[in-house]
Amino acid sequence: MGNQVYCPGTPINIVTDFNITDADDTGTNAVYIQISSGYVNGSDNLSLNTTITNVTSSWNATAGKLTISGVGGQQVPYTTLINAVKNNVVYNSTAANPTGSRSFSITLGDANYLPSTGHYYKYIASLGISWTAAKTAAQNTTYFGLQGYLATLSSSDESQLCGEQATGNGWIGGSDAETEGVWKWMTGPEAGTVFWNGAANGTTPNYEYWNNGEPNNYNGNEDYAHITAPGVGIAGSWNDLSVNGDPDGNYQAKGYVVEYGGMPGETAPQISGSSTITIPTITGNTPGAVCGSGTIALQAQSSNGNVYWYDAPTGGNLLASGSNFTTPNITTTTTYYVSPYDASCTTANRTSILAVVNYIPVVTTTSPVTVCNQGSATLQANALISTINWYDAPTGGNLIGTGNSITSPAVTGPTTYYAEATSSEGCISARVGVNVTVTPLPTLTTTTPADLCGGGTATLTATPSAGTVNWYDAATGGNLIGSGTTITSPNITATTTYYAEAFDNTCTSTRMPVTVTVIPQPVITAVSPVYVCVQGTALLEATTTVGSINWYDAPTGGNLIGSGNSITSPFITTDTTFYAEADNSGCLTATRTAVVATVLSLPTVTVTTPVAICGEGTAILEGVPSAGIIDWYDAPTGGNLIGSGNSITSPNITADTTFYAQAINNNCPAADRIAVDVVVNPVPVLGDDEAVEFCEIATLDLDAGLPNQQYEWSTGATTQTITIDEAGTYSVTVTNSFGCPSTKVFTATTIAAPIIDRIAINNESATIMMENGTVDDYEFSIDGINYQASPRFYNLSSGVYFAYARSVINCGEDTKRFTINLIPKAFTPNGDNVNDQFTLAGMSKLPYATVIILDRYGKIITQLSRLNPYWDGTYNSRPLPADDYWYIVKVDNATPEIKGHFALLR
Repeated sequence: MGNQVYCPGTPINIVTDFNITDADDTGTNAVYIQISSGYVNGSDNLSLNTTITNVTSSWNATAGKLTISGVGGQQVPYTTLINAVKNNVVYNSTAANPTGSRSFSITLGDANYLPSTGHYYKYIASLGISWTAAKTAAQNTTYFGLQGYLATLSSSDESQLCGEQATGNGWIGGSDAETEGVWKWMTGPEAGTVFWNGAANGTTPNYEYWNNGEPNNYNGNEDYAHITAPGVGIAGSWNDLSVNGDPDGNYQAKGYVVEYGGMPGETAPQISGSSTITIPTITGNTPGAVCGSGTIALQAQSSNGNVYWYDAPTGGNLLASGSNFTTPNITTTTTYYVSPYDASCTTANRTSILAVVNYIPVVTTTSPVTVCNQGSATLQANALISTINWYDAPTGGNLIGTGNSITSPAVTGPTTYYAEATSSEGCISARVGVNVTVTPLPTLTTTTPADLCGGGTATLTATPSAGTVNWYDAATGGNLIGSGTTITSPNITATTTYYAEAFDNTCTSTRMPVTVTVIPQPVITAVSPVYVCVQGTALLEATTTVGSINWYDAPTGGNLIGSGNSITSPFITTDTTFYAEADNSGCLTATRTAVVATVLSLPTVTVTTPVAICGEGTAILEGVPSAGIIDWYDAPTGGNLIGSGNSITSPNITADTTFYAQAINNNCPAADRIAVDVVVNPVPVLGDDEAVEFCEIATLDLDAGLPNQQYEWSTGATTQTITIDEAGTYSVTVTNSFGCPSTKVFTATTIAAPIIDRIAINNESATIMMENGTVDDYEFSIDGINYQASPRFYNLSSGVYFAYARSVINCGEDTKRFTINLIPKAFTPNGDNVNDQFTLAGMSKLPYATVIILDRYGKIITQLSRLNPYWDGTYNSRPLPADDYWYIVKVDNATPEIKGHFALLR
C-alpha cells in the first residue's frame, strides 16, 4: 500500500496501491479508513475527493475515521471501493507546520484497527454497567473469529485510539483489587501483567496513562481502571473507580472498550491493511560565524535524512543539498534556510540558520601617559562590547593586565604598552600602543601675607620651580580658587589657610599652606543710657565683642577721658555726649559709639485722695507724675515699697489706711512723698445663702432680712420680701447708705405630691417604688394606719394588699393595689411527705385565682384553683419525669398574668 512523504498543505492519497481479494463475494457494505496513530484532532482530515454513484462518505473527527459505504445500506462492488481508496481518499492537515507521521488503517469491519498491534477495538455504550459485568460482556463477544476482552492498553497508540479517538469513555481491563496499589491487566493475553505500582505518585514498569492525581482510591474501594470522561483533565487518560462507578456525573460508567486479537491459537482475519505517510522536519542545525568576513560552514539534520539549502524562506534559489553547506565569502551576517523537502514542495516551512559575520573591535587609547618622577601609570583604552588585554610588546610578549583601565608596572623611563580588544564573539583587534613618559616633580616657595583687620582679601604669592601654580581651599581635594604665582584671595572674615600646588605636565607638587591671619574687629555691643539728677558726674558703661574700650569727648580726634568698660565722667550741668571706641591689638571699631549723659530735674506727682472701699479688701491707688513713674510706700519716709506704676492695687486692708506716692524719673526721685487716704466703709450683713423647700402647689415668702435699705431681687422686685410659687434660684442685693452692696442667694425646691410608680415584689417582700425616686420626702404604709420611713415591707403572706405613700410635709398621699403570690422554685413528689405537692401559697385567700401548668413544649398538664389547689407531679395518674415546667398565674381580672417556671425533682 506504500509509505509516502507529505508536503504540508498539499492533499495526498493515502496509498500508492490498494486491492481487495475475496473468492466468495464481489462487494461489501462499507470500508473504514482511520488515522490510527499520530492523529491530531482539529487539523488532520481524511476525505473522498470525488463523487461516486451510489456511494456516500462520512468523516468522524473524534475517531479520525472516514467511512465509505453504499447509499441506503446497499453493497458496493469491490472494484468501486478499490478505485475510491486508491485514487480518491486523500489526507490533508490544516496545521501550519505539522510534524511526525500518520498511520492509516483500512478495514472492512467497523472496529478500529491498529496496525502497530494488529488488534481491533470497539467502544460499547452501556450506561451504569459495572466493571465485572463489562468484563463478562466483553468476553462474550467475538469479531471475525477473534475473542473479545476488556482492552489492555500498553502503548500511546492504543491509549489514543481507545481514549481520545473513542466515541465514548468506559471500562478497561486494569485492576488492583487483588493487592491494593498493584495494578495489573486482568484480561486478554496480557492478563497478570503489572503496569503500575502505588498511588498517584507511583511508578510503571512499562506503560501507563493515568490522569492528573490518579489513581487516588478516593472512597477507599476504587480498584478498577476507567477511561476519564471528556473535559476532565488529560484527554483520553485513565482514572480509578469503584466496581460500579458513580451513580451519575463525570465518574459514572458510560460503557466499556473491547479489544480483539492476540489470544492463544487465534488467526488474524485478512480484512485490514495499513499505510503510512511521514511529515519530515529539520531536527537540528548548527549556525556558524566568522570575524570580519569569509566563508562559514553550516550544518543541519532532518528526520528523513534529506536536507536542502535555500537563500529565501519561500521560493528563492536551491543552493545545495546535504547536511553540510559552506557559504560563499560574506561580509555581513546572512540568513540561510533549510528544509527536508526539495523545491517541488513549496508549502513547507523552512528553518532559518544564521551565518554570522562578527565585528572586529577597534581600540581607542589615551596616549601619551605621564608618570611623575617614577612609579606606575594608569593605562586606559576602550573598544565596543569587548574585553581589553594589555601587553608589553606589539606582538607576543607578556600579558600585564585586563580591563579598560589598569595600573602598569612601575617605570623609571619612557615605556610603551599595547592594548588588544577581544569581542564577546572572540574576534581580536590589532594592538594599539600607549606611551608612558617620566616627568620630575616641581617644588614651591611661598610668602606669608599681611594680617587683615576684621576681614577682606589678601594677596597670595608662591614661586614654582617649574610649571604653574594652582591655589586651593583645602590640603587635599577642595575647590580651586585661582591660578598664578600671585592671586587675590576670596573675601574672608576669619583666619584662613590656603594651599599652593605646582603643576607641570600633569605632575603635581605637594600642596604648601599659606595662612591669612584675620584679627577680629571689635564691635561695641551695648551701651547704657546715663542720667544725672540736676548736676554731677555720670557712670559711663559699654561692652565690646573683643579688646578694650577707650572713651573720648569727640566722635573723632578729641581728648581721651578714660579707658575701661565702666568709667566716671567729668562733672556736668547740662546734657553731654561722650564716645566709646574699642581697640583689639590695634584693630579699632569702625566708628565711635555715642553715649549721652542727660541732666534731669526732680519730678512731682498729683494724686486723688481720699479713696473709699466697701468692707475688707484692696483699693486702686492712682497718681500722675510730671515725669517717670510712681513708687508707692506705706510710710512718708523709709517704709516698704508696695508697688510701682501710675495705678496699682493696694494690699488687703480692714481699716482706714494711708499710703504714699513718690515720682521717680530715671533714678531721680521727687523731693517729697504725697499721702493718699483709703477709707473702709461697712457692708450689709445678710447671713449665709439659704436652701428652702415648699409644696409644689403652694407659695413661699423670701425675706432679705435688713430693713430700710435698697433692695434688688433677681426677679426685678425692689421690696424687702417677695412671694414665689415655683422652684428655682433667687438672689437679692442689699445696698446701704454708703453705697456698699451685699448679695444673698435662696435655692428653692418643691416637694412633689407622692405618686406610686409600681410595687416591686420579691418572694415575701414588697418595695414601694416612687415615680420621682426621692424616698426621703415620703413615709409609707400597707394598712393606711402605721407609717414608716422605709418603702420596703418584709414577711408578707400571699394575698391582696394596698400600698400607701404620703409627703412628710403634708404635700399629699397616693395608694396602689398589689398582690403577693408565693410560688415555689421546685418540689419533690417522691412520697416522703416533704415538699410532695406544688401549690400557690395563700390560694385559699384568692377566690378567683387560677394556675395553669405546662411542660416545656407548651402542653397543658393541669389547672389549679381554690377548689383544686395542689399538683402531685402526675399526668393521667402517671408520674411525669424530672424536668422544668412552666406556670401561668391569673389572680383576678384586675391583676396581670404572672409567668415563670419551676423544677420537678425526683
